[in-house]
Amino acid sequence: MKKSLCLLLLLLLTVFFCLSASAAAEGPKENFKLTGFRVSWPESFRQTKGTLIFRDLGCANYANPVLFAAQFDYLAGGQSVVLGRVFLSDFSPEKLGLILNREDQEYFPLTSREDMYYSYLGPHAESIEELPAEYREECRMIASQIPEALKSVEIFDPMDPVKAFNGDTLRFETTDLDGNPVSSADLFQKNKITLVNLWGTWCPNCEMEMADLAQLHE
Repeated sequence: MKKSLCLLLLLLLTVFFCLSASAAAEGPKENFKLTGFRVSWPESFRQTKGTLIFRDLGCANYANPVLFAAQFDYLAGGQSVVLGRVFLSDFSPEKLGLILNREDQEYFPLTSREDMYYSYLGPHAESIEELPAEYREECRMIASQIPEALKSVEIFDPMDPVKAFNGDTLRFETTDLDGNPVSSADLFQKNKITLVNLWGTWCPNCEMEMADLAQLHE
């Protein structure tokens, strides 16, 4: 009986250590909820001299046939390098490759979801050379490992940030261009329909739609 229990305990410990080693080798997972994919980064990404930033930009603008959905940046010495980008498009991988491909940038399709295709575009080789010398080798190493990690990317339904707030009441207090106080309660009480547009100066599509909103207002 004791021998059987020892063998069982040994088996459980073996399974535990195997699972632990597998998880450690896999490295950190990153969920891009807005874009709709999950990737397991190499273990070496846990500790780097430079700073890694993974930006989940999402898929909100479906009017655009090529969506710039996610970006991977490396920051060091006061400078940054775009290590890669994930694009989402309804173009075929071949057609999208003709649009995105550059002679000095790696491009390949990742996977597809329904009629949308995920593709990867790598960094400009010369951009890494602009970093301080002590960071270049690490940056090249990370840039070379990102494509391999993305080849086993997992796809899931992207989160709809608009739908997440459906049914909620928007509340805010601010001032207009003349410095007069403005509140959501006053606006909603005075008007039967109120259009609230959230935008940023860094968003080219937001700037493009201003003319349409001005025309709608008139």
